[in-house]
Amino acid sequence: MEAAGISPDIFPEIVPPHRIVGHLTAKAAVEMGLGTNTLVACGGVDNACMALGAVGADEGSIYTSLGSSSWVPVNSKRPVLDPVKRPYVFAHIQENMFTSAFSIFAGGSSLRWAKETLCMDFKNAPQAYDEMCKIAATVPIGSNGIVFNPSLSGGTSQDKSINIRGAYLGLHLGTTRADMIRATLEGITLNLKMSISYLKTHTNVSDHILFCGGGSKSPFWMQMFADVFDMEIIKTNIDQDAASLGAAAISARAMGLWNDYSHIQSLHKVERRSLPIKENTERYSHLQTIFEHTSEVLADLGDYMMENMKQ
Repeated sequence: MEAAGISPDIFPEIVPPHRIVGHLTAKAAVEMGLGTNTLVACGGVDNACMALGAVGADEGSIYTSLGSSSWVPVNSKRPVLDPVKRPYVFAHIQENMFTSAFSIFAGGSSLRWAKETLCMDFKNAPQAYDEMCKIAATVPIGSNGIVFNPSLSGGTSQDKSINIRGAYLGLHLGTTRADMIRATLEGITLNLKMSISYLKTHTNVSDHILFCGGGSKSPFWMQMFADVFDMEIIKTNIDQDAASLGAAAISARAMGLWNDYSHIQSLHKVERRSLPIKENTERYSHLQTIFEHTSEVLADLGDYMMENMKQ
């Protein structure tokens, strides 16, 4: 604020998320069917609430939110700061902690695009994604030489260029739909592995990782993540409600029902654990090198096309 010449006086006071800041307004009370005597706590932003609800406030706890965009955040007492890669950094709900993260803008969105483009014959079926995973399971690791980059919404700060775009590489006359579906799943997974690898070089990370979001429902995909990440993958009953749990935990502390956030882990009931298979991990390690190299090439190509196709 000093560098920008902005007076701190124009901003509200910074308070802990569990601080009671007032009561519901009359208008809000009517719309919500509650009384105006209902207390309101400060709360937190969505990603901070999700971090709390997903993995609590433990140092090094890490999770993946596998939704339309996909996030890999980690809790730490020191923020992960890098002026080049520029990870997203949020104040954690727990005082004196931070949540640092990377995101790919088209995680689940890339899989949805593949469903709507490659699987038009069953794209509206209730179990369409399960069917895609069954098809992908018929193809070996490496998708018979096909590599997919999921940058369908452009590049993020972890990419060489924001102009990178999605691509299938290695297509040939023998390529099948099954190859492309598996390549899509592998490409998203390998891209998120880049985030994991980066965070591990900058802060302590636990040896297991919680998955939430729609993609976590697939045992096949979770095993793929375990093999690529070389980590134990955990799915619990909280699933897509991690942010809601985080907000509820703030309320519990604000009302004095909880003294801290240590109770959160007891609310998570493990539904599935996926352990890495050594042989698969070794094969994916080689594929990771190929994926990261092709990402660099695609970033350069994206810059070239942006510059030369303006007309």
